[in-house]
Amino acid sequence: MADQVIRPEKLLLPSKRRPRRVKRGYTWLASSYPELVRRNVRAGLHRLKKPHQVARHRGVVCLAGAFAVRKDANEDRVITDPSVNQLLDPAKLPRPRFAYIPKMRTVAVPAGGILVVSKRDARHYFHRLQIGRRWRRWLCGPPIQTTSSTGQDGFRYPASCSAPMGFGPSAGWAQGLTDVIALDAQLPPEQRLHPDTVPPSTMPLWGSIVDDVWAIEHVGSQLDAGVGASWMDAAERAWVARGVEPNSKKSIDNAMGEEIQGYYVDPLEHWVGVSLEKRRWLFQATVWVLRQRRVMVAVVDRLIGKHGFVHSARAIMRSIFAASYSWLDSVRGRRRDLVEIPRKVWVELAISALLLPFCSFNLSAEWSCRVECTDASMSGIGRAWGVVPRNVVQTIARYADHGRVYTNLSLPWSIGLTSEHKCPLRRVRIPVERIKWFTAGAQWMSSHITLGEADAVTWAAADRLRRPADDGNRFVHPLDSAACVGCFTKGRSSSRALNQRCQRMCAIGVAGGHEVFYPWVPSKENPADEPSRRWEPTDEQADEGQPEPSGELLVILGTGCMACIGNGSSRIQAFLLKTLRPSTQTKYRQALEHLNSDLRVAGFQWGSMNEEDQDVFLAEWVIEGFEAGKGRSEYGWALSAVQKVNPRRALIFSRAWAYENVIYFICIFVPVKGLTASVYDIFPLSKPPPFAFLNLYKVKEEDKHQFEQDWKEVAKFNQRQEGYLFTKFLKADPRAEGYENRVYDYIDIVQWTTGDAQRRASLRTVYQELEAKLHAERLPFPMMFSRAKAFSFRAAHAVPPEPGIWQRRSARGACCDAWEAARPMKPFSYTPQPCSEPRTLRIHPKNMARLLARILLACVALSCTSLTWVPSRGGSPSPRLPRLSVARQAAREKTLSPEELEEQEEQEQAAGSPFRFRNEYLVALLVLIVAGTVFNPFQ
Repeated sequence: MADQVIRPEKLLLPSKRRPRRVKRGYTWLASSYPELVRRNVRAGLHRLKKPHQVARHRGVVCLAGAFAVRKDANEDRVITDPSVNQLLDPAKLPRPRFAYIPKMRTVAVPAGGILVVSKRDARHYFHRLQIGRRWRRWLCGPPIQTTSSTGQDGFRYPASCSAPMGFGPSAGWAQGLTDVIALDAQLPPEQRLHPDTVPPSTMPLWGSIVDDVWAIEHVGSQLDAGVGASWMDAAERAWVARGVEPNSKKSIDNAMGEEIQGYYVDPLEHWVGVSLEKRRWLFQATVWVLRQRRVMVAVVDRLIGKHGFVHSARAIMRSIFAASYSWLDSVRGRRRDLVEIPRKVWVELAISALLLPFCSFNLSAEWSCRVECTDASMSGIGRAWGVVPRNVVQTIARYADHGRVYTNLSLPWSIGLTSEHKCPLRRVRIPVERIKWFTAGAQWMSSHITLGEADAVTWAAADRLRRPADDGNRFVHPLDSAACVGCFTKGRSSSRALNQRCQRMCAIGVAGGHEVFYPWVPSKENPADEPSRRWEPTDEQADEGQPEPSGELLVILGTGCMACIGNGSSRIQAFLLKTLRPSTQTKYRQALEHLNSDLRVAGFQWGSMNEEDQDVFLAEWVIEGFEAGKGRSEYGWALSAVQKVNPRRALIFSRAWAYENVIYFICIFVPVKGLTASVYDIFPLSKPPPFAFLNLYKVKEEDKHQFEQDWKEVAKFNQRQEGYLFTKFLKADPRAEGYENRVYDYIDIVQWTTGDAQRRASLRTVYQELEAKLHAERLPFPMMFSRAKAFSFRAAHAVPPEPGIWQRRSARGACCDAWEAARPMKPFSYTPQPCSEPRTLRIHPKNMARLLARILLACVALSCTSLTWVPSRGGSPSPRLPRLSVARQAAREKTLSPEELEEQEEQEQAAGSPFRFRNEYLVALLVLIVAGTVFNPFQ
């Protein structure tokens, strides 16, 4: 830090990493500005510099702006806005680490006596922080016109000689000097309140924030106080020795009812929080805003910020604001606009205003000797409690009161890890082996294990309300879920589902006056792990008493057709009997019986059919059922079962199913090439992999910088959405070979947990507005990949390694690279679009002909893939579709016996099938294929 004060190069970014443009500071000069500069020069705060002595960035002078904030009736506080702040290295910038008042929740204070406060304040602290001469050229203000000794007029720039308030490292340097003052004054470090150390267990304690030093002491009366005042006197002497002048007007010794860092310390009842007078003003301001029909966005933003500071004294209150933050983020750029407060935001503000009296914590609250742990599994939740001495409970709470962490269900571990990929909550070990535990469990099903853990916490918290002796106490609640520990300690979560559990804890905590601390423990040390797993079946229990399928049920397994007779096990049995509910099992059984019945009637054996015959039969079977008006439910269940037990293929549903008058349903089987398939499996047997959406951009050279800045806003928006995983942004390398022949300049790959998560994010108004600002040529829709981990994308000029995905077939049959084609390939996947009618797909009239041609092409392709040749009446071969004949339809309706069926089949074969195709029809088929390729609606 000492080198940074003297040498700017220790803190500035390297020249290659500096931004291209630097915003100028806020400047609005009055006519009295030259006189202010001359007075500062006489006081030694400024030095006048010539124009060539001022620092420049890319030829532009780096100047500092300034504005004033009213401090009191006699003084204004000057805040500097230097442009050099944008050239500082964030990794090297010193951050102030000062006392965090809510960490005092673990301090034990007897119920009797009073709390007294002593404070010291440094006068003009930032003006006393002298900086090196090399910094002056970077901290120059707007110039003034002066007259030299020779009588020549010229412009001179006032340069700061001290660290101005508003300069990036000034606060860190000031806090560093205060820490040195504390060492010089020999203030006890074990009694210091600091966010990086364990808080003290008893009074007195002291803390500091930039230019203020304070101490709190618990005494029987004011006459008995003296420790805190002596500490402050020592700090004042150390300041004077360093050349800092104390502000005698703000010096306080052993005073009652004072504030420290914005928090009021009640001397008699020993509660800490924002003063009642300020909370009353905040309540009145909130009511006034809620009564307005239209209010300025900046007013609501500031009002919610005031509520947030009040909530810091009671962390559980933070969960109240859920929709408010999302709404503020969407209107952040319209601070001066008059808007109508949304209903949800209005309700949250009203609830927060009504709960303002409860936003404080009591230093004299009792510690409960009951330590209760909770845990959850996918089948149940459990509790375990025991009795621990009060001093042990307080010690656990002191070490468990850690910093806040980020929690989100979309993260791999539902919590933000450290740089070493370790849990940041491991602070204390609980001696579980020395405690006698009592356990209880309940059967519980949850959609996510973290939500189950949160439900177990709310179960134990609600049970505390049944014990009146626990009202107003402080508790220790160990958990092995890092996500739950983080969100409950912070008071809220960015996950809506977790935040709902936090709101329940807020209601319980306000009703009982509870203050809960959540230490993290490993699962193997959690005594509640056993009662939460009592309902999990063992391997022996899973195989006992399972119903077996009937002997008449024919199932599809691999490429064969077999009868399940006896106690044999297969993939379909495991699928039907162990993973589905009874009602779902019944639907799958009925659908498979229908499919197998039609297979028998048609005279086909699944094992003797090749893959093309199987595909054509299933397609014809589905289409025939829809033409007969039998609906789509039963066929969907059958296709789902086939896909689950025979996952060699992935199903794609065409958009054409929405047109009831053309064709109701078309299913196409497309072979899957390992992990490199670009299709979406609509019936995944297991949890699908993350979804990646790829966008390609062509940007003009002069718009690239603005495009990158606008793209960052889109990326920041995606990061705040539910289901977001990560983003990759690739830029074409000018040094690479073939850079001049590139088609695209940028690629972004955004990965989501589900396709619906990306769809919900893309339909938001804010996203559409941000996307409209991107000045680039791009595809109308992104490419979707359901197996994104199989690809390692290179720069935009490179040819990807998988030609089956990135290349397409042109109308003339030539294979052209998708990166070099004039009309790049669009994703062959269904992207849901918002529409008013659930079964109507809107399309432009000029594309209707193309769509009809595409549908006919699909039908013809399905028919032509497996044409079989049979003798016709004239002896020449004729193709016949493997479709149900009239005799087979009658046999399926049980009007013909097997002998009559065979005789009728021979007669139909001799007379000719009504489904035959003549040679002239083959020419028509070729015409349709060419027409469908030319008039492709998906190009």
